[in-house]
Amino acid sequence: MAILQWGIILLSLVRIWHFKQGAGFTWKISALDIPILLFYALCWISMIKAPNSSLASLQLLHYAASILFYFFLLNTLPDGESTDRYFFTVTLSIMAVSAVGICQYLFNFAGVPQIVPPASTLSNKNMSAHIISMSLPLCVGCLVLSRRAWQSIFSAASIFLTLLYLLYTKTRAGWLAALVVFTLMGIACLPRLKALVQKQSRQKLLFSSAVAGIFLVLLVVCSRLPSADIPVPMNKESIQVSMTDTTGGDSAQLRMIWWKNTMHMVKDYLWWGTGLQNFKIFYPLYHRAADVDWSFTDEHQLTRVHNDHLQMLVELGIFGFAAYAALFGIFFWMFGRIFFRSRDDRIKLRALFICLGVVGFIINAAFCFPMERALPPVYLFSFFALMGVLYRESFKAPLATVAVRRHILLRSAFSIVLLVFLLVSVYFIVR
Repeated sequence: MAILQWGIILLSLVRIWHFKQGAGFTWKISALDIPILLFYALCWISMIKAPNSSLASLQLLHYAASILFYFFLLNTLPDGESTDRYFFTVTLSIMAVSAVGICQYLFNFAGVPQIVPPASTLSNKNMSAHIISMSLPLCVGCLVLSRRAWQSIFSAASIFLTLLYLLYTKTRAGWLAALVVFTLMGIACLPRLKALVQKQSRQKLLFSSAVAGIFLVLLVVCSRLPSADIPVPMNKESIQVSMTDTTGGDSAQLRMIWWKNTMHMVKDYLWWGTGLQNFKIFYPLYHRAADVDWSFTDEHQLTRVHNDHLQMLVELGIFGFAAYAALFGIFFWMFGRIFFRSRDDRIKLRALFICLGVVGFIINAAFCFPMERALPPVYLFSFFALMGVLYRESFKAPLATVAVRRHILLRSAFSIVLLVFLLVSVYFIVR
């Protein structure tokens, strides 16, 4: 979180003071701007009656950085072509994450500490599944949209390593997200694929089929390789009993119990919620409200719902959840307009892969807590920004220009706000 927050702030400071001589200050508007700011405001409002407002410090800081990155991308990316660089950067990063995880699984690589292996993210394998589910569609997009052979090779290698690592993690939510993403991708691309097949020669089609066949065979063969004797982490005792002790049922059954008990909490705190990150304070009162939570003990108590959508509802209340849901509703509305009304096929494909990245997030968030991790919120808000860029290019949405003669004062004010944000971030994260 520290690296991401401080990096985003420094990038923004550089951008604010990087302008052409005589240029004014231009602010580009998107349909998601107000819902995003409203969602963040309601996160703060939820803390008014919260028993412990300090619990939300890290989340409020990280949401602010993610939203700042949203505005950064929305105002700095000039067109759809520029989003391809973002695709390629994500493709390279997810290939590195997958390579580390595969080395942990096959070769007992302990250079990156892990709690539940193979993690490759200093945590557990579910955390890496969040990143994979959101990034995999962009890897495919990089392969489809690339115009250079070396980019295609890197993209294909990244897809292979990512799918292989996803098989090693054995996370059902990750597999479900990948299955849904590829199914939707196939349905959306079917008309285009049919037209593409008709244009290609028989030799090219046979070659492509052979490459795809080899790809699948290698994936199956590599997925059956035995794992190394992965070392048990030193802090094994600190792992939640609820996720390791399955005497009362498996993790899916346990999640159902958590969700049913949480719904009783929702009834009592429907309007204003318990406060961001304050769920853990109230849950002990509800751990047998609908069904007995057999994982609950004096030493180990549930701190997260393991369903971010439900956690937003119980912590932010109905108004905060409505703002949270509105983000996705407007995002999918923008995608629908681009995909069905835009005349540029490449813009349609970019929008499709970005949309599938958000779908991957939504599926994982239904079973875990990506909004509390470092990278998924940054990815999510960056996807919102990329869709805004594509929408602006497709429909020539008007830009709002702030006509300020002495825009140096405005830039200075923004810089002061960002520097204060940086100091606050350093203070709270270090503390």
